Amino acid sequence: MKSKGLGLKIVVGLMLLFLVLFISSSLLARESSYSNEIIINKPINEVFEKLSDSNFLPKWNPLAENVTAEKATANKVGSIYLIKAKQQNKAFQVKQTITKYNKNNAFGDILDVENMISVNDYILSDENGKTKLIKHTTIKGKGHFIRWVTKIYKGNFKAAEQKSLTLFKQALEQ
Repeated sequence: MKSKGLGLKIVVGLMLLFLVLFISSSLLARESSYSNEIIINKPINEVFEKLSDSNFLPKWNPLAENVTAEKATANKVGSIYLIKAKQQNKAFQVKQTITKYNKNNAFGDILDVENMISVNDYILSDENGKTKLIKHTTIKGKGHFIRWVTKIYKGNFKAAEQKSLTLFKQALEQ
């Protein structure tokens, strides 16, 4: 009889330990950051023009169906775009806010997607007539579980971003 009680205590203790670790890791791990880069066989001005054109997004991002401007500003910074997207037959909306616009040098945005926020900084540099594009991404989860998921799947997010940059390159070079 005592062994059943001890076994139950061990199971409950392990569950509590897991819960404490889960909550503490999600509180400590508020975001995941990574960088990707690619060389595009186009001059920097052409790359920047397409990168900063939200209407070009559906041509290289398979999830984006269309983009509409919610708020446009003269210098682009502060402009807000609504992106209608679809993944696995589930429609959702992404809110894109432009945070940086330094012509032919840097572009930044924040993508607000349901449970996550993606902060993106694109740095462009000339490489003998080609463009080196570096994308720094920070993903922030909204809620404990999503924060934890972003840490666990950081490698998957990074790989998806690299694929996205490759599709961008292909759309520009064709």
